Amino acid sequence: EVFFFFKQKTAYEMLRSLVGSEMCIRDSLNLYKKNWTEGLKPDKYEEHAKKNEKTLKELGDLMKTYGKWIDDEMKKSKQELVVSTTGKINPKKHIQQNVEDLLASNITQTLGTMINTKAF
Repeated sequence: EVFFFFKQKTAYEMLRSLVGSEMCIRDSLNLYKKNWTEGLKPDKYEEHAKKNEKTLKELGDLMKTYGKWIDDEMKKSKQELVVSTTGKINPKKHIQQNVEDLLASNITQTLGTMINTKAF
């Protein structure tokens, strides 16, 4: 029987008989571990710039959608709004997530570049 567990938005699977085994859990966490220096290597500049550009375009689209979302909030009652937004993407949440991802990516890229110029 297979057991699934989740850690940091990643699903892992292992046999139920091994669940709870500290050695199994420790080994599974180290299975795909990279060398610590991998986290310090910045992306290629062109790739990073393209990723930033793509994220900024998505943010622009989400901002337009969010503007329409706010207009709907002003015009509709709470019940009408709930019905009209059910099953749709909440642009506010996606804007926040994209901004957080963009900031984290750029901070990591900048720090990695600075460390690489001094250490490697």
